[in-house]
Amino acid sequence: MQNIVTNIWCNGNAEAVGQFYASVFPNTRSWVESRYPHEGLLDFQQSLAGEPLTVAVDLDGMRLTLINAGPEFTPNPSISLMLNFDPILFGDDAMAARAQLDAVWAAFLDGGTVLMPLQEYPFSPRFGWVQDRYGVTWQLILSDASGEVRPFVMPSLLFGGPVQDRAAEAVDYYIQVFPDAELGMRVPYEVDSGPRRRAR
Repeated sequence: MQNIVTNIWCNGNAEAVGQFYASVFPNTRSWVESRYPHEGLLDFQQSLAGEPLTVAVDLDGMRLTLINAGPEFTPNPSISLMLNFDPILFGDDAMAARAQLDAVWAAFLDGGTVLMPLQEYPFSPRFGWVQDRYGVTWQLILSDASGEVRPFVMPSLLFGGPVQDRAAEAVDYYIQVFPDAELGMRVPYEVDSGPRRRAR
């Protein structure tokens, strides 16, 4: 059972965003879950009367909720969705996993922006970070077939700027808050760096 559902703020286009994600991924569908009423709306909501309020996306078994609203907020790279292309999920076929990763990358790149190029890195033979045409960021990684199997979709939180170096602290806190949570892999940087360290 999925305990945490990722919600994504959309600027009046949640239905189109959901349809786009359904076209990018296999085994994925989207549907309008609720609509704004025609009466009783606040002034700034009048243009949304009768329009979708929330759009649900079932991304290969993981639920996302798209909130249809206005331009008050926009997605940013501090929260992204990591996609694990594990050969185990593709019948132990590394080439199939890589081909699917490349296909999803190409779809996101259409109208999107590269944050980290799709290439080999010390932590993965193929990784890339992209912001799609709707401002949502995705990290695509070709996982190690010999390692621990991870979910295909994992929400990822970025701790930078004034909260740099506090990710471990946040993890410890979340483990206390959620009764079924458990610690996964923890990989520290080999050398302290960044603006928070320099500011001390």
